[in-house]
Amino acid sequence: MAKTPEIIPVEPDLGNASEGNDVIAIMICDVTEAVSARIGLYYFFRSRTLQSKKEGPMKTRDVARAVILVAVAVALSPFFIPVGISKCFPAQHMINVIAAVMLGPTYAISIAFVAAVLRNLLGLGTLLAFPGGMIGALLAGLAYRTFKNMYLAGVGEVIGTGLLGAMASAWLIGPVLMGKSMAVGALIVAFSVSTLGGTALGLVVLNILRRGGIWQPSSN
Repeated sequence: MAKTPEIIPVEPDLGNASEGNDVIAIMICDVTEAVSARIGLYYFFRSRTLQSKKEGPMKTRDVARAVILVAVAVALSPFFIPVGISKCFPAQHMINVIAAVMLGPTYAISIAFVAAVLRNLLGLGTLLAFPGGMIGALLAGLAYRTFKNMYLAGVGEVIGTGLLGAMASAWLIGPVLMGKSMAVGALIVAFSVSTLGGTALGLVVLNILRRGGIWQPSSN
């Protein structure tokens, strides 16, 4: 007659299990960021990279830079300034200025859009990331394209985010898409503080890149 196997109860190690889940979650986020950034940017810039064989290497380099800038923006997303239901990201404004000057307005606004999508998918941002990042990126890119001056690009970023982005968030995104009323004055102050710090960092980085020969001013 077969002997019935003895069942030995095992207590789960909840501490190690939680730690393991955290590691898995971090790995999933890292993979998601990398894959999503590359897929998103591929479709955004595919038409530009295939314009001609002559422009191919230059456009490929621009796409590579755009991917890196998206990755940096998302990687620095945990560092934000909480203001009510909004989250202000100085790193995004730094990236906006760098992208606007090095790559132009089309890339800058696309990078801001992809970064905002990824931050929302990963739970690191809100819908306010779209007007808060994209308008400043657009104005910064247009300012640099027009005046070929990176400091004026910084002014465009500050105005686009600190004023226009805050107004769009308070009057459109907040009440219409998020169902929450927001004080425009408070958002202007919060967005302006965030974009001023990020813009200053972006200009510092651009000067370092220029002195190091990694980037030189050129027409976009």
